[in-house]
Amino acid sequence: MKKIASIILSASLIAALAAPVSALDYGSEWSGRTAAVTNTFSDVPADHWAISNIDRAVKSGWFNGYEDGTFHPNDSITRAEAMTVFVKFLGLQISTVSSSSYYDVKPTDWYAPYIEAGKKLFPQKVTFDGQTPFQPEMPITREDTTYALVIALKYNDKVVNADQSNLNMFKDKNSISENIKPYVSVAVKYGLVSGYEDGTIGAQDALTRAEFATMLARGTTIGYGTGGGLADVPEVETAATPAPIETAAPVTPVPATPAPAASGTLQGRVVDAGNNPISGATITLSDGSTTVTDGNGQYNIDTSASSVTITASSEGYVSAQTTTNVTPGIVNYVETLTLVVEAQGTISGKVYDAVVQGGIVEGATINFRANGNTTTGEVVATTTSAADGSFSVSLPTGTYTAEGIKSGYSTAYVTVVSQVESAQQDITLAPEMEGTAFVLTWGETPADLDSHLTGPTSDGRFHVYYVDMNASDNNETVANLDRDDVTSYGPETVTLLQQNNGTYRYTVHDYTNRYSTDSKAMSLSGAKVTVYVNGVYRDTFNVPTNVGGTIWTVFELNGNTITPINTMAYESDPSAVSASTTRASSYDVDIISGSIIEK
Repeated sequence: MKKIASIILSASLIAALAAPVSALDYGSEWSGRTAAVTNTFSDVPADHWAISNIDRAVKSGWFNGYEDGTFHPNDSITRAEAMTVFVKFLGLQISTVSSSSYYDVKPTDWYAPYIEAGKKLFPQKVTFDGQTPFQPEMPITREDTTYALVIALKYNDKVVNADQSNLNMFKDKNSISENIKPYVSVAVKYGLVSGYEDGTIGAQDALTRAEFATMLARGTTIGYGTGGGLADVPEVETAATPAPIETAAPVTPVPATPAPAASGTLQGRVVDAGNNPISGATITLSDGSTTVTDGNGQYNIDTSASSVTITASSEGYVSAQTTTNVTPGIVNYVETLTLVVEAQGTISGKVYDAVVQGGIVEGATINFRANGNTTTGEVVATTTSAADGSFSVSLPTGTYTAEGIKSGYSTAYVTVVSQVESAQQDITLAPEMEGTAFVLTWGETPADLDSHLTGPTSDGRFHVYYVDMNASDNNETVANLDRDDVTSYGPETVTLLQQNNGTYRYTVHDYTNRYSTDSKAMSLSGAKVTVYVNGVYRDTFNVPTNVGGTIWTVFELNGNTITPINTMAYESDPSAVSASTTRASSYDVDIISGSIIEK
C-alpha cells in the first residue's frame, strides 16, 4: 500500500498557510506526540504508523473496534460507515427516518438515521431518472472524504474563491472530479490533506480505516475554520418521482451563447509487452489535451469531445493509438495501451465461437488496420483462420485492430499488438441470433473470470452463472450461460433471450482470487465485455484499470438503456456477487449499488 504523505501545521504556521505545501511521510506530523496509547488492537502493533490516531479515534467514540479485539486498519470503509463516523465526529443528533433522501437507502436500514443527519457532508451523486443514489455499500473515496472534512471543519467559506493552482503539484490532478477540486484545493492549503510521496493525490482511491482515523485526528489538531460548516451547505433534495411535464404552447427560443460542452474523464493504463506499467508516458488527445502516466502507468484526463483519439508515446517505444466514445459526467475506462520496441513482430491467436462451448471458427477472414479501435481505412494485412481456429500474421511491432468476418456471425473488432515474442490474442465471433449477448474476454491471468447476470421474473429475480447456467420464467428459458471458460482468455458468454420490464445487472467475478482482499488481478487483466443485440454490435466495456477488487459491476440494462456502473469491490461468495457489494445480506438488490463516477 502506498504511504500517504502528510503535513504538520502548528499554530505558529497558520499565518503562512498560503505557502506551498510539501509532503512528509505519514506519521511525521505526530512525531512529537507523546500521549499514552491505552487502546490496543491485536492487528495494530505498537509501531504502527497510525496507532496514536486510531487510539484517539476510538477513545473519542468516532470509531469502534471489532468484537474479536481487532481494528482492521487496512480495510476500506463504506460510505455508510464513513457517514456514521462523521456524524459521531460532529456530535450530530439522529432520529428515526420516515422518508429517505436516497432511493438506495431504506428508512429501516441501520445507517439511514446517520445518512439523513449528515447528508450535506457528501457530494451528491449522479441522478438516475430524477432519483438520487447514496451508494451506502461502496468504499468512500479520498476526494469525498476531503469534501466532507472541509465542511465538517468549517472551511467551506474558502471554496468559492479557492486558488486551485496548488493542485498542479499532483501528477494525477485530473483524477479529481471537477466539482470537488475547489474543496481539495482548500483542504491542501489548510493542511487537512496532502498527497502521496509519489506526487499523486489519489482522489479516487478507497480510504482505509487507519487513513480515515488519521485525517480526523489531524483535522482536530489543525482546528476549525471560519465558515458555516453544515449550515452553509444547500439542502439535499429528497428523491421523488418527477412530476409530469405539462404541455405548453410553442415558444420562440431566445438566442443565447451556447453552454460549454460537459466534459467526461478518460482513465486508462499504458504498459509494455510484459504488461509492466510505463510511467511518464505522454498521453495526447485529438483535441490537443495532454497528460502523463503515473507510477502505475495510469492516466486520467478530461475532455469535452464526444469521441476522441488517444495516443500514448514514450521514448524507445512505438506509439500506440486508440479511439473511444466519451460519455460526459462520468469516468470512461479506456482499453490498456501496450507500447513495444520497434521491430518485426507477430500477431497470433485463435478465433472462437462466443456461444458454442469449446467452439472454434474455421475460415474466418481477419483484416488488420493500424492503431486500436480502427474499423475503417487501409487494411495492412489479411489472413484466414485455420481448421483449429488459429491464425498468425507478421507485422511491424505496434498496435492494430483485427477485424473478424465470417458468414453467420457479427463482425468483431479487437485491438491487438504485434510483438517480438508473440502472445495469444484471440478473436471472438458472436453468432447472428435473436436476444442480447454479453461476451467476456480477458488476458492470461487470472485463469477464471465468471459472468453473472441477474434479472426480473414474474415471481422474483434470476441469477445465471456457472452454478445455475439457465433461467426460466413461466416454463420458458429467458437466459443462458452459453459458454463457461476456466482456463484464461475467454470467451465467456451469457445470452438474454427474453427481456421483461425491470433492471438486469451484469457482473464479472474473479473466481481465481475470490478470497483475496487486495487483489488487482482482474483490473490488470485487460478484461472487456462486448454487447450484441440481435446479432448487431452494441457496446464495449473495459475493466477499470489498476483498481483492487474481485467483483466488477459492469452495467445495468433496462429496456434499451444500458447504464454503465463500472465499480470494483471484494466478494468471496459467488452466490452473492449480484449484490455488487461485500455485504452478502444485500443480495440481489434492485437498485444501482455502484457509482458511475467511482474509480
